[in-house]
Amino acid sequence: MRMIIGQAIGILDILFSYFIFSQKNNKSILKFKLMSDLMWVAHFMLIGAYTGMATTSLSLIREILFINRDKSKMLQSKWWVVAFCFVYCLCAAVTWGGAWSIFPPVASCLATIGFWNRNVKTIRIVNLVVCVCMLIYGVATHSLATVINQIYTVVSIFVILVRVKKAGQTG
Repeated sequence: MRMIIGQAIGILDILFSYFIFSQKNNKSILKFKLMSDLMWVAHFMLIGAYTGMATTSLSLIREILFINRDKSKMLQSKWWVVAFCFVYCLCAAVTWGGAWSIFPPVASCLATIGFWNRNVKTIRIVNLVVCVCMLIYGVATHSLATVINQIYTVVSIFVILVRVKKAGQTG
């Protein structure tokens, strides 16, 4: 029953995830990502994908920090990127469930680097690699929602990049 509820939450989140990469600025992307990640934490917990749950839980903190980084000089330090990547790796060590457990921390480190960069195009491109990592993790953990979401996100990012290029925009 937990697996069914977890998959349902993930499927619902796919609809919500639609809005993440269509945002025009870094802060808006992060706000939508924060709301989406709340649901992914529940999804991963319910299906027993604990590395995904741990790294996504940490991502909630990352997103709050990155959204607010202009409010404090301390939050502007690039050391936050290093610190998050280190803790993502610790998450994998603590929740290790096999070789596939490496994919969420790698994806989270790449996403952290991408989201730290304020260039929306760079964020989108970096997240294409993140999607590949999470697609592999979704297959390994039998997360139908993760697999569908990653395929959908890759297609969405490509569509957005093509639209932006045709419109002659930079983001």
